[in-house]
Amino acid sequence: MKNTVRRGRRLTHGTVAAVLSVLLVACVLFINVIFTSLAGKYNIYTDMTDELVFTLSDAFKTALSDVASPVRILFCHEPDYLKSNTLTNYVYETALQIAEAFEWASVDAINANREPTLFSKYALTSASSGISTSSVIIESGDEFRILSANAFYYANSDGTIWAFNGEEKFAAAILSVTASDLPVAYFTQNHGEKKSEALEELVRSAGYEVRYIDLSKEQPDSDARLIVINDPKYDFSAKDPEKGSASELETVDRFLASDYGSLMVFLDPLSVGGLSNLREYLYQWGVVVEDSVVRDKQNAVSTDGYSVVGVYNTENVLGSSLVAEIAGTDSPPKTIFEYAAPITFSDLYSPELSSDSETPVPTGAYSYYGSNASRDISAVIRSSEDALAMRDGQPVDGNGSYNLMVVSRETRVINNEAFSSYVLCSATADFTNDEYIQSNVYANKDILYAAFKQMGRDFIPADLDLKVLPSYDTIEDMTTAQANRWTAALILVLPLAVLAVGTVVVLRRKFK
Repeated sequence: MKNTVRRGRRLTHGTVAAVLSVLLVACVLFINVIFTSLAGKYNIYTDMTDELVFTLSDAFKTALSDVASPVRILFCHEPDYLKSNTLTNYVYETALQIAEAFEWASVDAINANREPTLFSKYALTSASSGISTSSVIIESGDEFRILSANAFYYANSDGTIWAFNGEEKFAAAILSVTASDLPVAYFTQNHGEKKSEALEELVRSAGYEVRYIDLSKEQPDSDARLIVINDPKYDFSAKDPEKGSASELETVDRFLASDYGSLMVFLDPLSVGGLSNLREYLYQWGVVVEDSVVRDKQNAVSTDGYSVVGVYNTENVLGSSLVAEIAGTDSPPKTIFEYAAPITFSDLYSPELSSDSETPVPTGAYSYYGSNASRDISAVIRSSEDALAMRDGQPVDGNGSYNLMVVSRETRVINNEAFSSYVLCSATADFTNDEYIQSNVYANKDILYAAFKQMGRDFIPADLDLKVLPSYDTIEDMTTAQANRWTAALILVLPLAVLAVGTVVVLRRKFK
């Protein structure tokens, strides 16, 4: 009888212990499910990265402290997709932190493939500003900026990503779209310049206010970012030592020495002979326009071979950054250079050599170092190797691969802050023709649009540091299904451990 009572008590205790174990497991699972749901909905997490990649820095918050206009950060895919990919996840999580830190910021994520009409207003150009699922749109009112996820990272020469510069990119875009006054782009006049309504409209679409300027009488305003010299027929004045008078080119030079001044020049090969002052000024920036014209019968859209199809630069240099997005598409559109002179680099500049190997090789860029600043120049677009340089209808050079568009950059440091100015030049009067700017067949407008954006449109805040990324070799390639399996496994570890311990205790007490 006593043994029966003891066995009954043991069974009762064992049943209670088993029930308690089951209830504990259920509670832990329930708490995990609730917390996971709340974390996903309200973006609750702990930043455990060494560089605090997901935590906004004080410098970033200070840079945006005066923003008051509503800003919308729009991603072009669903949140689950953005979080499943490491490249977009960093950007998305940073955007969520911005929305949490500032009342004026909001974040949306919509699949552009399923809702294409919602994104139609952002498709300003046919290639360089097209919307993809990795695009990030920052907008305020009628102003917006479109960035690709890749733009938020720094990569090594082999393409491996090593740092995240999300704060700088977000801050620059937000400050640009919320600026009370648009930056000004000046078109020079009184030198027989060609007027292009389509070009001016493209400049406005890139976020500038368009104005005209007589450099002999006016100075650019402080909010100016760009001067465009489009096919001048008459030269710009140089300084007269006897009169001591300032020149138009000195005005340009002072403008380029300002914080964000940049210059675009489009020249007609038939007119360059009479533009000695302008050519001498461009020489200081590394640009030399040759006395010939490029013909490429194998790669042209005209039978005479003078409407040359350009070849995009893919070297790891400044020039390639203007065409990288276009060149990276599956079927890059053509960029046309009609009756263009080849451009070489002035002898003030020396080839830059790669330091990645024991035997340095040319990078494709040339550089010049002064006492207070440095300059580098590289090709944006070249002709093919089949091209010839022609003069008076006769070939004068057959080396091919001539520079058709180049960009030069001056970098200087003032009070520990870096500033850059740009000079972009192409020796063709037809690159900015309305037929090319308005066409969706050719990429001329896309090249210009990318240049307008890079050469002075953005405001780059200082003191925003890069965040070096940890290694995610195993995580970067993880699919959503794999991530879900790992999450489920980790959630079940503790409950299963408790259940196992409870089972052992019950069994030991039952058979004791």
